[in-house]
Amino acid sequence: MLSGLPPRAQSPACSAEGSAPGFGRPPAQGLKTYKAAQKVYDDGTLEDKIADAENKYKEKTEKEAKTFEDEKNWASAIKKYKELQEYFDNNSYEVEIVNDQNNCVNQAVAESEEKLKEGDYSRANTILTTADSIVPNNKDISEQLNRVKEYTPVRLTDLTPFCEEDDGYSVILDDWTAQDTDNMGDGGNTGIKIRSMGSFGKWGSITYNIDGKYDTLTGIFAIHEDFKDNTDTERNWGQVAVFDDNDKMIYCSEAVLGGVKPKEVNVDISGIH
Repeated sequence: MLSGLPPRAQSPACSAEGSAPGFGRPPAQGLKTYKAAQKVYDDGTLEDKIADAENKYKEKTEKEAKTFEDEKNWASAIKKYKELQEYFDNNSYEVEIVNDQNNCVNQAVAESEEKLKEGDYSRANTILTTADSIVPNNKDISEQLNRVKEYTPVRLTDLTPFCEEDDGYSVILDDWTAQDTDNMGDGGNTGIKIRSMGSFGKWGSITYNIDGKYDTLTGIFAIHEDFKDNTDTERNWGQVAVFDDNDKMIYCSEAVLGGVKPKEVNVDISGIH
C-alpha cells in the first residue's frame, strides 16, 4: 500500500375565534394560512392572533436552533435560522448562520485532522464531505480534503503496472484476494500473489511508474496458507525486493517459508519515479 402547523384556519363563514396556530405542521405554513384568511375575513381579532403566534413561533424556533448549537448539530441549527430568516425576511439571522457555518467548518477540519493522525483516512474524508454538503465550496474544507487525499494510502493493486514479468509456468503473478489467508490464518487483505510452480531460483517482477508521488511503500509479505507446511529451506522459500529507477536494490526482505510469521514491509521510496 502506498502512503483524502397548525390546524387549518377556520373558513370565512365561521367565527375566527379559537387558539393561535399550533405546530402540528410547519409553523410558518400555519401562520401563512392565518394571514391568507385575514385577507378574506377579519373581525379584528386575527391581527393579534397572528402577532402572538409569530412571537411564539420565533421563540420556539430560536430555542430549537440554540439547542442544536449546544449539540454541535450545525446543519440543523443553520436550517432553523434560515427558516426564520426566510419567514421574517430578516437578515439579522445571517450572523448566526455564518457563525454556525464557521463552527461547522472548524470542527470538521479539526476532527478530520485527528482521524488523519490515527490513520482513519475513510472517516476523515467522510467528516469533510458531510461538512461540504452543509457549507458548500468552502476553501478550508477543500484544502483539508486535498490534504486527506494526499495522505490516503493507495493500494498497489489500484495502480496499473508499467510492466509485469513472469514466465507463465514456473512463476505466475496473480491476485491475492480477501478470501485468501496467510500461514497464520489471517485473511481479508488484498494484494499481489506470486505462485511458484516448484522451480527453484525463479523470480517474477512488477514495475510501476509512480512519478515521485509517494514516499513510503508498506505492506505484509507472507506465505499463503496452502503452503504453510513447506519448510524446505533449500527450495520452498520466497523474498520480496524493491528496486529504484536505476535498478538499484533498495530493499530485500528476509526469506519467508512455512513456519515463519508474515513480515512487515516499510520502504522509503521518496523521489522514485
